[in-house]
Amino acid sequence: MTIVTLISLSIFVGLLWAEKDPLGLPETYIPVSLDDYPLGKKHRNGWSLPEVLHEVSGVAVVDADRIFIHNDESAVIYEFNVSTREVTPRFQLGDPPLSLDLEGIALIDSDVYLVLSTGQIYKIRNGVSRRGIIDDYEIFDSGMQGLCEIESLEEDIDAGALVFACKQVYGEDYISVYRYKPGDDRSVKLFDLSFATLGGKFHPSAISTQFGSYIILAGKQHLIRQVSSGGEVMTSAKLKKKHHQQAEGIGFLPDGRLIIADEGKNRKGRISVYRPGAGP
Repeated sequence: MTIVTLISLSIFVGLLWAEKDPLGLPETYIPVSLDDYPLGKKHRNGWSLPEVLHEVSGVAVVDADRIFIHNDESAVIYEFNVSTREVTPRFQLGDPPLSLDLEGIALIDSDVYLVLSTGQIYKIRNGVSRRGIIDDYEIFDSGMQGLCEIESLEEDIDAGALVFACKQVYGEDYISVYRYKPGDDRSVKLFDLSFATLGGKFHPSAISTQFGSYIILAGKQHLIRQVSSGGEVMTSAKLKKKHHQQAEGIGFLPDGRLIIADEGKNRKGRISVYRPGAGP
């Protein structure tokens, strides 16, 4: 994909097909935990994404209306506007864009970070404001290659560092959550979660931080776990398979709405927004 192609992608910028009218902002309901998200039809709004985002993966919340998303094969970052439902290509790494196994995206202040399944992390300084082709990115090694497969990234509860969960720890029956400060030569393990503690196999595909805790999504198991900073499972939620065939990204808007991105599999990639509230 060249810069000409990047510009031409603006052809699909516009309103996407929606399953129903937008839900709008939460009214007076203030969520305090994952339990405050019923994840039923009443509280959900969903949109299909353009074909170029068939394999949508990571989600990073930029502000009240915008999120950054990407697929897992090419280093091109797109902006999705929750209010207008517009999808806009923002920037790409290299020309043509690097072919990378991207598994997550996160923001620390205005900097954008991307993680590979092997643990290499790409930093785009002031990426929130940049557009077009970017060649001045930095690469860090989190020291995880050979230890586990990574499929998540978020700014940690302790600001200024990144947090990620291992999709699987090679040869083990547990998963691990690590903290990495950009520039360090290794990551620091925060805690392990055994499959026994989790009630069965659980392979994280995304992580977010909310309510002073970690919100860990396992798309294959259609589950979300809320885990304390000390590694205690606090509560869980089940995703409906009808709406989430392969959930790969998760985040929270400033007003409390929950964002989930799904890879397309046998249909288009999708963005779902859940409004907190009571009831099914």
